[in-house]
Amino acid sequence: MKNLIRALNYQIRRDNVTYYAYLAGIAALILLFITDVSGSAFELTGSEYFFSSMAGANYASILFFFSILVTRICGWDYSDKTINYQIFAGHSRDSVFWSRIRVSFLTCVPSAVLIFFILPPVILSLKNGWGISMDIDGVLLRCFICLFIILRIYSECVLFTFITKSCYTGLITSFLYLYIGATIFSMLSGDSHEKTSMISVCSSLLNYTEVMNFNDYDFEYIDGVDEIVADSAIEPSYALVTIIVSLLVSAASVLVSWYNFRRADMK
Repeated sequence: MKNLIRALNYQIRRDNVTYYAYLAGIAALILLFITDVSGSAFELTGSEYFFSSMAGANYASILFFFSILVTRICGWDYSDKTINYQIFAGHSRDSVFWSRIRVSFLTCVPSAVLIFFILPPVILSLKNGWGISMDIDGVLLRCFICLFIILRIYSECVLFTFITKSCYTGLITSFLYLYIGATIFSMLSGDSHEKTSMISVCSSLLNYTEVMNFNDYDFEYIDGVDEIVADSAIEPSYALVTIIVSLLVSAASVLVSWYNFRRADMK
């Protein structure tokens, strides 16, 4: 498996699509972040950043990033039959499959966390301070919960790539599934907030939006300025359900991908 991992890492470094995926994710984050907030984005404090943009812009960027990069790493070798040649050369199907899971996971997940969750609020906090909009402990807890949703997004992209046996079809299918699924479940939830919370775990997009959506807020007059102060606490039962569902969907997606890969005909 070590040789397979080395070959995949070399391929990633030499593939322009890798850099396009990073640029696309960052560009989407910057574009949506700027259009989602009023005034200059660079004048926001760290807490204002979370309140203003995390629910919408960040998810879209993560989805865009994962859809391109995960499907590319896991499915590109189907196009030129490299996967077939590796199996015919004596590598087991398990080593071929799990090497791609390992490389794609270590390439995508830490990068997404760093780019979308760590760098923006850290840079803004160093420049403008954390601010008073939200309690940092509550924000960190929500970010921790979102890690499980990111794992779910990753696993769903893996599933569609190995089922379709194509990075291109897997990219389109993953994107459509995540957005169409979110649209359907959003329509089912209606205007009821309690119903939305229950249904949102059925879709990773809605689940992320619900976790990072700070609906309970008010304006307080502080030092002559109206400041937004939001409640960053999250309901424990919803947090627990989110983690459990994310882990179950992630495990099921990877296991179905593995089973399908082991049973698939190699021509």
